[in-house]
Amino acid sequence: MGFQVSWYKGTDPGTQIRGYREIQSADNVTIGREDGVDILLKDAAVSRLHAEIYLENNAMHVRDKGSSNGIRLDGKRVKEGDWRPGQKLAIGPFTLELKAQGAAMTRDLGPVNSRLSNNLSRAEEIAPKGRIQLGEVYRRAKQNDRQAVQEMFQGFLGRTEQVIDCGYLGSLGLIFPEHCFWCVTNSRVCGLMINYAGWVRFQFGFIKSLNRATFNQPSLVKLWIVIIGWLLFALFWTVGAIFAFIWGPVGILSFIGSLVVGAALFALTPVVVWLYYRYEKAGCVFWTRELVPIWIRSDRHSIRAAQRFISVFTDQKHQLDS
Repeated sequence: MGFQVSWYKGTDPGTQIRGYREIQSADNVTIGREDGVDILLKDAAVSRLHAEIYLENNAMHVRDKGSSNGIRLDGKRVKEGDWRPGQKLAIGPFTLELKAQGAAMTRDLGPVNSRLSNNLSRAEEIAPKGRIQLGEVYRRAKQNDRQAVQEMFQGFLGRTEQVIDCGYLGSLGLIFPEHCFWCVTNSRVCGLMINYAGWVRFQFGFIKSLNRATFNQPSLVKLWIVIIGWLLFALFWTVGAIFAFIWGPVGILSFIGSLVVGAALFALTPVVVWLYYRYEKAGCVFWTRELVPIWIRSDRHSIRAAQRFISVFTDQKHQLDS
């Protein structure tokens, strides 16, 4: 049994038809505004990857993929549910309609439900930003255990999306580090950043919409300029305090206080270096055809992991383009 999906912008299907697509049992159809999805809906109200639809047990299912504006079935906002023929699915300003083809439905679909799971060990939908429970899988993933990294990404991938390769990109920060991971699937490049409290940020780009990739390494020349400028500031503060004490009416307590501040400025030099590397981001940059960068952060020391990430992306893009 199959289905036909049609979509149009606005409320008048007679004048605003945008396209049709037939869906068979093996299809997993993605919907969004970025090149690379199966149903392309170009509008700012539609997320880059907004939703996916797929057949299971002769029934059509729809799932929100962490979009900003959500999806609505017959006016009711849902995260995941059964989509029955005759019901209208609203995504941004677009309306999608479903028609059954072939044999009659083999089961009663029942009311639309709203199931959602945030278990990272299953391929269920998780919002692009949120909080996860840290555990054994996360611990192994930080040791660059490929199976553990892949298991962490499964919650963000489509039902038929296949992982080509994945890995660990290091940590950012000293006291409360954020850990970074990468993944290349048969259709996307993905990045995952998790901090000490379990907050997660997921980023991705469709390989078909990406032109090239680069690795950004903070400039050592800029770093030395920042360090020299900071040391000169600390030196001028200390020398100024000494001259003010010798030739000006400055008390001994003020003089000692100024020297303490000068010593503290020198001691804070490692903190200045850390702030520089936090501001000057290191990581893989994937450029879209419109020259929009997609940053996937990494530790500046994890060059080999970043090279592997870009190499796998390049190979997969070559296969998709050929």
